[in-house]
Amino acid sequence: MKTRAWYNIVCQVVAVAVTCIACSSASVAAPADDEGLVLVRDGRAVATIVAAEDLSPSEKWAVKELQTFIERISGASLNVVAPDAVPADVPLVIVGRTTAEARHKNLDFDALGDDGFYIKTVDKELILAGGRKRGTMYSVYTLLEELGCRWWTPREEFIPERATIIIPKTNRREVPKLEFRNIMYAEGFDQAARIWYVRNKLNGVGWEPIPAEHGGEYFVAGQQGHNTIDLVEMAVGKGNITEEMWSLARVRRTGKTERVKSEVCQTNPKVIEATVQSLVKLYKDHPETKYLVVAHEDNNDYCRCSDCAVIMEREQSPTGQWLYFCNTVAEQLEEQVPGARIMVDAYGWTRKPPRTLKPRHNVLVRFAPIESDWAHPLALGSNEQNRNTREDIKFWGRSASMLSIWTYIGNRCHYMMPNPDLDSIVPNIKFFVDNGAVGIMQQGTQAG
Repeated sequence: MKTRAWYNIVCQVVAVAVTCIACSSASVAAPADDEGLVLVRDGRAVATIVAAEDLSPSEKWAVKELQTFIERISGASLNVVAPDAVPADVPLVIVGRTTAEARHKNLDFDALGDDGFYIKTVDKELILAGGRKRGTMYSVYTLLEELGCRWWTPREEFIPERATIIIPKTNRREVPKLEFRNIMYAEGFDQAARIWYVRNKLNGVGWEPIPAEHGGEYFVAGQQGHNTIDLVEMAVGKGNITEEMWSLARVRRTGKTERVKSEVCQTNPKVIEATVQSLVKLYKDHPETKYLVVAHEDNNDYCRCSDCAVIMEREQSPTGQWLYFCNTVAEQLEEQVPGARIMVDAYGWTRKPPRTLKPRHNVLVRFAPIESDWAHPLALGSNEQNRNTREDIKFWGRSASMLSIWTYIGNRCHYMMPNPDLDSIVPNIKFFVDNGAVGIMQQGTQAG
């Protein structure tokens, strides 16, 4: 059973890894007209690694990984020297942004972001450098992949044996199309799995922290889901939400409409004020966060009070009062924290687009089509549910300033069995990216 679970995980990881990068130039392993840059010849080290002292933690890790795998491939260990101790007339491997910037002024590193990188040969130098957070590390792993290294699972890999390593001329620049790449499986939470995720260019492991040495996670502060009640209670105190702040919802058991303590009212001024107050505090505590998440509770208890009902009727969807709430919160938050952004859910009762409302410029959308048929590519719209999903994604992709996708890739009938989605994994990710998605969270099975 464990083997089958890992098979599904591997398929998902590979799908994200191979579709997340925008590649521009020839492959490193492509044949060249001349010999190229020699790193190792006949089991003897020829090149030297140059690494500045002020490399980031992940860049230092990248140097170690490069040394380790070059030695495993060829049996030769490449020396590492500082920029002021470069030997004359030998091929050099320039690792890290600051190392490369000192020797090659024409490279634009700012445009690479955290994860983009260069693999570039200049005369007798091979440049492996990119964003200090993860980019340089990804350049090293990409080079090793081109040399034939494969990390199939955390405990299964293939490392080729080659006495001579020659890098042909190359001028490669890559920047991820998906800046946020996360997969959540219970099997992926041990140390070996985390490193395996890193080697396959994912920058999230559920909500588990990734050490800076391994590039760190794509950082988002605060609770990541179903947090409207928690955000209000952060401001007013636990147990201090007043009656009119709760949602006036339809109770399934009785069919009656009454105040429930499972969701808050989206138009209540006190709810909005408390939510903004909590978000301001989170931003002040974590100014480095990419954004903050505002996600309604995991139920169907949206509010039917008179104020919410007016918006719902006008927008022909309960998403109306949700987007009103999110836009209002985002506007007030931005007044106190310039540049602040929130990521809000389009999920369950907020999935259907409203008739006229659009997300504010600092309201990002996380679309989560849990109802979809994952056995068939969404873009084909082969059944009614997938047609609805396809059109909803197109709407949110057009209207939101940033779109993220939360997909469901575990087999929910039997957690240890593969999910029947092998034909749809890559087409779906491509469809998400084609419609503006810049992040993806693949929720697998959390049962160990």
